[in-house]
Amino acid sequence: MDNSESVCKFLRACLSLLMILTFLFFITISIITFSNESLAHAITYTFIRALVFGTFLFLLYDLRNIVCTIINRNPFSEKNIKKFKNISKCIFFLGIVSIIDHPKNSPTIFDFFGFSINASIFIYIILGCLSLILAEIFKLALKIKTENDLTI
Repeated sequence: MDNSESVCKFLRACLSLLMILTFLFFITISIITFSNESLAHAITYTFIRALVFGTFLFLLYDLRNIVCTIINRNPFSEKNIKKFKNISKCIFFLGIVSIIDHPKNSPTIFDFFGFSINASIFIYIILGCLSLILAEIFKLALKIKTENDLTI
């Protein structure tokens, strides 16, 4: 087992653990919400949290599957291109949620008639764009790999 394979296996294990912890955290917060809030508020909060935590789980699942393709020595595939595009959609969605539901006391860098944006939104934008760039790089790499396979 070479060093890159052991790093990939470590990443896969970490992502699997993060998926389990995210699910358990969602369940715990939902139970606490139902015990402390009225039923209508608890259902609303749980639904919104389910969207956010579901997005996190989907993102972690796609990352884990990408790492698995690296372990299997087949990273340049159509599936990974779609996974990177899905990851970017998830990150942009989380950024939109961050804009809508950011704490009022968080530092803002833009405030226009009550509509403010905190600094973390730029992290979501950068990560979403980075994921789209990786999808395009993998698409180009798959094209080059396919051409090379045909010439051999």
